[in-house]
Amino acid sequence: MDDLFTLRPSGIFIRREAIAAGYEDKQLAKARRSGEVARIRHGAYMPASAWTELDEVGQHLAKAEAIVATHGTRVAFCNQTAALIHGLDMYRVDLSKVHVHLLGGGAGRTESGIQYHQAPPDQSDLLPWNGGLVCAPARAAMEVAATVNVESSLVILDSALRHSA
Repeated sequence: MDDLFTLRPSGIFIRREAIAAGYEDKQLAKARRSGEVARIRHGAYMPASAWTELDEVGQHLAKAEAIVATHGTRVAFCNQTAALIHGLDMYRVDLSKVHVHLLGGGAGRTESGIQYHQAPPDQSDLLPWNGGLVCAPARAAMEVAATVNVESSLVILDSALRHSA
């Protein structure tokens, strides 16, 4: 499976890429059982050694990269995920879900570790990232600040101010 690990610098690949390269689902399952690959989210994998070396932030960003591979520009990263992409400081913020705005309509929901938000941002608030889209730092900071406590809000808003200077 080394050929799949070279598709992206992070080593992330998705199931359909493995199938296109001639691998079968049972080979993916065997590689997971043997500890060669780690499933980082539904249909997305990376070398297990690389996955286990990542901290919580790194794992969250790896999941975001996998979502770009499956969703492309149909979504834009927002909230905590966008803040991490921009390198904003955060304090006691839940990173259990990757946050995205739906860019073609659709209902907000949580599915397969992704929090889908309605109300897409204006195109002027979107920036390119790794083949996908991400909300601008100021918008990301405001989205996070609106959903967390005062201490956490102060940390991210201060970070956004320093980021823009």
